[in-house]
Amino acid sequence: CWEYGFYRLYSWHVLLTGLAYHLLMASGIVVLNGNNSLTRSLRHSARRTIHLVLQCVASGAVLVGCVLQYVSREIKGKPHLVSVHSVTGTISVVFVVITLAIGLIILFSGQGQSSCMRPSLSKRLHRFAGLTSFLAGTIAIVLSYDKHTFTEYFSTEMCIMLKCFAVINALLSLLGMFRNLYQFIREWFGFCRNSDYLLYEH
Repeated sequence: CWEYGFYRLYSWHVLLTGLAYHLLMASGIVVLNGNNSLTRSLRHSARRTIHLVLQCVASGAVLVGCVLQYVSREIKGKPHLVSVHSVTGTISVVFVVITLAIGLIILFSGQGQSSCMRPSLSKRLHRFAGLTSFLAGTIAIVLSYDKHTFTEYFSTEMCIMLKCFAVINALLSLLGMFRNLYQFIREWFGFCRNSDYLLYEH
């Protein structure tokens, strides 16, 4: 960004998407984890509010950053979706919009009877879409470190370190989600085994 200058649209694309995925979106995921030492003392409603604010800001940054990149390529006459980076980035943007839409439905419906979908279904869809958008965005960022914007000014070792940071940041952010998924699978298989036992008993 400092080399290309903030007056160029591409610089804003790099800055906004980087901040959105590395900082804002990752923090928004972590804050919902009940085992997080930083927000453990907060009520669930407070953590959910912080999650909402962070994810809305992150989603806005992603959308603005990608729109600016689209405009930049249009001005230069360059084609779109010509690399794995651009494809995964576009997938992430699509799921960012879906995640935001479902999240707002959950928020404004209050998960009551007036909701257009069942609360359990809306939560699962929200988590799935959010996970997909975050992982796709992380992959896009990892791939971006192979582009000339970084390789021209950073050593190979530094680019590898940046990739490792992106992957570790994503894994640590999703640690609570993976733990919940593991517990859900264990409970589900336990329920299935108990059901089979009851069927054989009868």
